[in-house]
Amino acid sequence: LLDADACSLAMATASPEAEDPELRMQVAVGSDAALVEMLESAQPGNLVEEVGRTKRSARVEEHASETSAQSLGGESYASYIGVPLLHPRGHLMGVLSVYSRHHRAWEDAELAALESFANSAAIAVRNAELYAGVKRERDTIDRLLASIGEGIIATDASGRVTLWNDAAGQITGI
Repeated sequence: LLDADACSLAMATASPEAEDPELRMQVAVGSDAALVEMLESAQPGNLVEEVGRTKRSARVEEHASETSAQSLGGESYASYIGVPLLHPRGHLMGVLSVYSRHHRAWEDAELAALESFANSAAIAVRNAELYAGVKRERDTIDRLLASIGEGIIATDASGRVTLWNDAAGQITGI
């Protein structure tokens, strides 16, 4: 989709209420092994931090000269595009970034595609968080029911058993 040498995902580590959350690099992939290695080992750069701070997409497009290329720990790239991953409530979840060693102008369609992907990724992350929360609650209920000595049986509106503890099993012999 995008003609790029590497991409990275930096995730916010602070609480959702933080004004300026800290970003930490989570993953980097791409065809340029040296650039990927540098992205994985470095702290997010100024452009990534700027996208995170403003919660707005940013592009560094075709430059007039090779000397204007951005540098990240000794590895240079000429073009950059970064988009925020935003929680449905508006706080920053992370920044998705794409890097190119070559001077190029990012097209509006490329930015739109990356923003759409980032929105989908933010929804997927949020769904995973919700699922993990439900699982934690379910595990807590299971531990609580297991620790109660009295038999507890729960049914749904049609009378089907939906929940019971070990004590209920011992009482009923089932």
